[in-house]
Amino acid sequence: LIRTRRVSLYLFSDLDETDMGPSVQERVLYVLEQVTQIPETRRNLALRLFDSRLVDSIQMVDLMVALSENFSIYISPTEVGPDTWATPADIIVDIERRLAAASDKGGDYR
Repeated sequence: LIRTRRVSLYLFSDLDETDMGPSVQERVLYVLEQVTQIPETRRNLALRLFDSRLVDSIQMVDLMVALSENFSIYISPTEVGPDTWATPADIIVDIERRLAAASDKGGDYR
């Protein structure tokens, strides 16, 4: 059984948008909530996702794919896991780092 879920950021209406659109943090938290179906993941940035059994290995793959697609970045399965993406805050920091690194390369997000 293969389970996939596409999370489109173009269909949301519950984020605070500015002229620049939602922030990286808002986008990551939106995707995280959509993948986990747990609103607490959006409110508590220190929530231990794996220790609390809120995210399993299948959801980790779903999250990687959704974030890769929504931010147009490449995320290797060997680069993330329960230690590197332990909390929503960890995921936000990682995505911001990847976007900054891609920007330094002239916009090459892969």
